[in-house]
Amino acid sequence: MPSAPPTPADRRRLLLAWIALAGAVLGPGLPRWGSAFLGSRHTDAWGTQWFYWYAGEVAAGRAGLGHTDLLYHPWGKDLYLHTGGNVLDAFLALPFRALLGPEAGFDLFVALVLLANGLAARRLARLAGAGPLAAGLAGLLFAFDPYALSEITQGRPTQALLVFPTLFVAELLGAPRWRGWGAPLRAGLFLALSGLTYWFYGIFAALAGLVLGLAALVVAPAGRRGAVLGRLLLAAAVAAAVALPFALPMLLAGARGEVPGLLDVSGWSLHGWTPRTVEDFPIAIRALDPLTGMAGNHFLDGGALRWVDEVRVVLVLTAALAALGLTRLEPRLRWTLLAALVPVVLVAGGPVLAPEIGWVDPFYLGLARVFTPFRRLWWPVRAVALLAALLVPAVAAGIGWLAGRGGLRRWVVTALVVGLAGAELRRWELLPLETTAVRPPGWARCLAASGGRGAVVGLPLGPHPERLYAQTVHGHPMLSGMIDDNRVLLRPEVEALERDNPLLRWLDAATRLDGVLAADLAGEDGAERAAEGRARLVELGYRYVVIDREALRRSAPNPELARRLARTARVRAREALGPPVYHGDDAWVYLLDRAPWACADGAGAPR
Repeated sequence: MPSAPPTPADRRRLLLAWIALAGAVLGPGLPRWGSAFLGSRHTDAWGTQWFYWYAGEVAAGRAGLGHTDLLYHPWGKDLYLHTGGNVLDAFLALPFRALLGPEAGFDLFVALVLLANGLAARRLARLAGAGPLAAGLAGLLFAFDPYALSEITQGRPTQALLVFPTLFVAELLGAPRWRGWGAPLRAGLFLALSGLTYWFYGIFAALAGLVLGLAALVVAPAGRRGAVLGRLLLAAAVAAAVALPFALPMLLAGARGEVPGLLDVSGWSLHGWTPRTVEDFPIAIRALDPLTGMAGNHFLDGGALRWVDEVRVVLVLTAALAALGLTRLEPRLRWTLLAALVPVVLVAGGPVLAPEIGWVDPFYLGLARVFTPFRRLWWPVRAVALLAALLVPAVAAGIGWLAGRGGLRRWVVTALVVGLAGAELRRWELLPLETTAVRPPGWARCLAASGGRGAVVGLPLGPHPERLYAQTVHGHPMLSGMIDDNRVLLRPEVEALERDNPLLRWLDAATRLDGVLAADLAGEDGAERAAEGRARLVELGYRYVVIDREALRRSAPNPELARRLARTARVRAREALGPPVYHGDDAWVYLLDRAPWACADGAGAPR
């Protein structure tokens, strides 16, 4: 149960600590709110911006959550089966985006997510018996945990939203003392919301909750075990009632093999395994090395497994405080937490624990064989979210023991926690949080002013996820999606169209450096190819061809080749499609149907 309320001095210490660390992480980016979003130019960052915009389209009744033809037009994409339908955070962010705009609203929402994570961890620590200062500093460390900050930096605030699994753990730790029905109802709801935020968080939390529930039965007085069991079953029933209507269709589809990207575990054993999907596509599996607190990728390199791209996801400071705090916790709580950590660590470690040693993880391999969702778990390292939550009581206990009761000592401990955490985050380039400046491209504004719903072919073909952000401006369906170089996620019909349509093949070759340098491009009849492929594209609903000049510049190693590539692309496109209706530094836009049209707002005058 929570101890006494904080003293005024402790409130001042906590306020200054939060201002200092939050200011260091978020402060440098504040002047750019409104013109940039928190995160890098990672593929997932563009996808997140698209999903947050799409949630608004769904809320407005212009789109549905199950299927959309805005991507991979006209065949579309099944958002539910391909992405898990985890858009709870996108809907929570809608009011902020509506009030402040897409960038500033997003940034404020992300900042509030971090604050909410910290407050949830503070509540967990208080319920575990920590004092106000220790609980507040443990919450601060949890709020700016390197795992959560890494997810935000790479554009995944969905995975940084740790409020619900943390509150679930907080409720479960009190299960031996449950008397009424409020706590089990809250626990079940928090577990369901964990899954609706990110399905694997629901699974990770359920694994930890199973251990916590068994521990609650063991420590409960003999006469109360039946009541505790009944309330635990009620929590499970509430979680199932809320989550299953959304999860069951996906579980059934996974069992039927209809979910793309399922890992091929048929040959996995204690003697060997390969990170490859049932479509025979090699995939990197990102996991935790528990011995070092580092995350890295297992992937196949010439048939051999390698471990690369290591980055820290557990601070040395957090681990040290947790180790100290475990020795200070009441024995029953200590062993309960350690027991709950076991399945979480085994899952986070993926198929191999301690990659430098090569210990195969039979627990993970067994789960992957018998539980279909684990065959789609490319990122087992995300179980670190539950590991961090389970360590909060121990971290708080360690801080509480160090801080003691003296005023000066408490100031010193507060300063050390903030300073050491900041230094580690700085070392791992998570302080300050990166921001990405965005400006709607002129060609996207041009298409937005065009009216109609004609679809867009973006050239060069392939993975250019920044076009997802452009779609949030122009709103037209596109041929492309998000990760178009991943055969697992790319529609086969799109592959066939790109391969078989002569106009697309010819224009794509003209926008690629290897195609321009190839001798077989010389002398090809663009008009004839346009006649062969144009009608098919128009029949499928396409109206616009956009040649992305930024992509052309990025693909060339020097300015001379960039100019040659742009010149060839412009000449070939004019030969096949006529003059552009938009000519800007960012792109050229051409019409497939040759209908008279130019940008209504005058941007990019036709040439």
